[in-house]
Amino acid sequence: MDEISDLATHCRGVLNTIDAAAWTGMSMVESHEQRLARLRRMLGNPADLCVRPVGSLVTVMYLSTIVDEAQVQDTLVGPLSQQFDSPPALANRLAPIDTYGDALNALLSGKAIALMRQVPGALAANTGKWPKRDPTEPPAEVISRGPHTGFIERLDTNVALIRMGVPDPRLRYENFVMASRSGTKAGLFYIEGLVSPKVLQRVRGTLNSVRPSMVTDARMLAQHLTPSAHLFPTVGSTERPDVAYGALLDGRVVVLTDGSPTALLIPQVFANLLSVPDDYYNRGIVASFERAFRFLGLLGTLTISALYVSLASINQELVPTPLFLSIAQARLGIPMPLVLEILTLEATIELIRQAGLRLPSSFGQSIAIVGAVVIGQSAVLAGLLSAPAVVVVSVGFIMSFILPSQATAMSLRILRFPLILLASAFGLFGLVWGLLLLFIYLSSLESFGVPYLSPVTPLRLRGLQDTIVRRSLRKLRRSFVARPSPTTE
Repeated sequence: MDEISDLATHCRGVLNTIDAAAWTGMSMVESHEQRLARLRRMLGNPADLCVRPVGSLVTVMYLSTIVDEAQVQDTLVGPLSQQFDSPPALANRLAPIDTYGDALNALLSGKAIALMRQVPGALAANTGKWPKRDPTEPPAEVISRGPHTGFIERLDTNVALIRMGVPDPRLRYENFVMASRSGTKAGLFYIEGLVSPKVLQRVRGTLNSVRPSMVTDARMLAQHLTPSAHLFPTVGSTERPDVAYGALLDGRVVVLTDGSPTALLIPQVFANLLSVPDDYYNRGIVASFERAFRFLGLLGTLTISALYVSLASINQELVPTPLFLSIAQARLGIPMPLVLEILTLEATIELIRQAGLRLPSSFGQSIAIVGAVVIGQSAVLAGLLSAPAVVVVSVGFIMSFILPSQATAMSLRILRFPLILLASAFGLFGLVWGLLLLFIYLSSLESFGVPYLSPVTPLRLRGLQDTIVRRSLRKLRRSFVARPSPTTE
């Protein structure tokens, strides 16, 4: 009986969905009672649906959880109570609604609608009151200098932050609605004259062609904007308005989505992965010094484990004799080959990192660090692992946190495993070939028509001013993504 009841409930839900879809584009020309009943049925008669009759000619409908009821009283109920004998007199101050689909969208977007007995359609008033937080600094992008504000989950607030930071008359803003069940709204920003028309055309075309089943966050949208086979991120992201300002002034496109504090930056090239907001609040020599160390950290986290395996197992003649004897002595009695030892350590470190992410932030990192120290020390004392291997893997793991982009750090941690296998089989020759294949792969990538390794390949000398070395702000011009414009030089 329970299965029959569940099946009947499911069938009723399917029929209601079909009925709602059929009436979405229909005009609201039925009688007053029929319009009320149909809207109730299409919404599923939720618990927060309020239906308030105003006199004998008008009924006000709204969802109480997403509207300001005081504003409903001042905007609709109060004026209609005074004019209920002649409700059309208020129509000039409200937005007209003709179809059931528009009525549903109005109710779900925080508006209150008024249905008049003698007039088809409805009238809508903007009375929404959505929960929101202050634009505080995002915890994942904390900086020591510069503004300490961040985007929030409300699209209109994020649009206001962009307009406040870039008061340029050439700033353009376009709206998109994702063609999905969630109907998420998106906003597109760019500066006319700086953005490349080809890049802008590709971004618009991609947004218009997105047909996902659900998009409720900017990072979910980013997965639909880039091929899933790409190992490195070709769409940038940030929760900081000042980073979005810089991207717009570089000739890039910024995409915001309602319900997400993340802004997408398009296009994204490899050099962007080494840049942080602090670089532009410090002197050029300081920024260049820090970027150089980030680049060394990138190479280190990618190659240090594979380099250790190749030097300690195959290319031993390249290691100084005292260092090699120390490594060999530390490995006496270790029951597993060197490559298996390194792979085991890499997997263990990754498990500890994942555990630290899932634990509460107040003590998650502490437990992860203590756990790594205890496990590593215990494994060395038990003779399961060697101390040099623990040191090498730990240094590579720490280097991965130097990179500003966690998506890039994750990609490099994945690439460590095939490089370790190549180094164990062919030594330095295999490691170099692996790095060469990686460079060829990166050279083949594009982000909305822009080469991923730009401005290195193809070489653009002007673009090199803001890569690893950052010129003084007095001499710095627009970066390699911006379209040259003789009117703005």
